[in-house]
Amino acid sequence: MKFEIAEESRPHWLPPRAASDSVTTALFRALAVLRFAVMVYAVIKIADRRDDFDRPGAAWVVAGVIVAWTALMTWAYDEPKRRRFPLYAVDLIVAIGLVLTTPYIQSQ
Repeated sequence: MKFEIAEESRPHWLPPRAASDSVTTALFRALAVLRFAVMVYAVIKIADRRDDFDRPGAAWVVAGVIVAWTALMTWAYDEPKRRRFPLYAVDLIVAIGLVLTTPYIQSQ
């Protein structure tokens, strides 16, 4: 169930809905740029250290997941109606899962 405050009953100290949405959208677009930069860095590091991994094939699978997940989340976060707790939760779970693959892939 979603609770919305009607524009006429919004407290005077809250910005108008349109202004709030445009600021939030700008922040999510900045997040998309950061995601892209982190994705590029991760793929470059995997390519650079491919010979040092115990499981280089798994490292490339993780790189593929990072690229696909970045594309999917960039699309998903672009629409304000999709920005809800379930999306945030799944995004966090996938990110944690990818980080947790490090000991499996990385050499000692």
